[in-house]
Amino acid sequence: MSFGWLVRTPLRLGIAAILLVDIAVFGVDLFLLSNRSTTTVVDLQDALVDFRQGLDDDATSVTSALAGGAAVTDTDAPAAPEVATIAAAEVPDVAQAPAPTIAAEPAAPSAFGLPAEGVYAYRTHGAETVSLLGARHEYPATSYATVRHTGGCGWEIRSEVIREHVDARAMCSEPGQLLQLGQSREVEFFGTRDGGAFVCSPPQVQHAIGEGEGTRSEGTCDDGKGSTVRLVRTTTGVGQETVGGEVVEVIRLRIEGTLSGRVRGTSLDELTVVAATGLPVRWTRTVDSDADAFGTTIKYQEQTAFDLVSLTPAT
Repeated sequence: MSFGWLVRTPLRLGIAAILLVDIAVFGVDLFLLSNRSTTTVVDLQDALVDFRQGLDDDATSVTSALAGGAAVTDTDAPAAPEVATIAAAEVPDVAQAPAPTIAAEPAAPSAFGLPAEGVYAYRTHGAETVSLLGARHEYPATSYATVRHTGGCGWEIRSEVIREHVDARAMCSEPGQLLQLGQSREVEFFGTRDGGAFVCSPPQVQHAIGEGEGTRSEGTCDDGKGSTVRLVRTTTGVGQETVGGEVVEVIRLRIEGTLSGRVRGTSLDELTVVAATGLPVRWTRTVDSDADAFGTTIKYQEQTAFDLVSLTPAT
């Protein structure tokens, strides 16, 4: 907001005008301070409503939006997003969620299929902050992610951690490999929403059948507006975990990101996914970046952990 017009205010308006300006400025400051940490929790019923509406309206799909309404049918199709994250003040270490039970014996994935559609619950720990007036979002103890099939090998996982923070990823589960087509994020502070969509072309290989521990691959995703993220994926192992009383074979991945352009900084995702589908079982995420957002340069930081509660989604 510019206050340059004040210097042109005629002196004859006197004290009354000055008082009005002071009151207006105080009102703006009060609004910003009172809204710096607004956090709106999304419960299971909210997530189910969004999921059911999404099944009837493909326009809500990140994949559809990026692909111009076309479903993903192969690995050459346009992809979904990853955010122009806004950057933030310091985020303290999050309390670690109780990790699922890990079995020692290895598991050898043989193919990838689509995860079941529906709403998945995740135990959630963490927060995000921006370097403006101490703004901060504390995440709820439970958050929900919806999975929708988008055609062919494609599926989308959308996580509305809170109403003010929405992540989405467009994936492809093929017989021989698990691919990320793109990723998006939207974050809202002070009533202003910001974010972006990054498309991976060619798609980023998250895992290919037969890869062993230590296998690495690199890829690049961009938003088409001059911002890019370079991703380095490392397979850190395979094994078994118990989720909601069910034993499932898993793959463990480490994905390091370097962002440049409008968003500058680093990200680290450590993922444990179901070997048969790529559905996240555990996901820890750390982001430390600077971005041109909200009309200025802001530091954004996030440190979060998600743990899947059950392999069976609500529908």
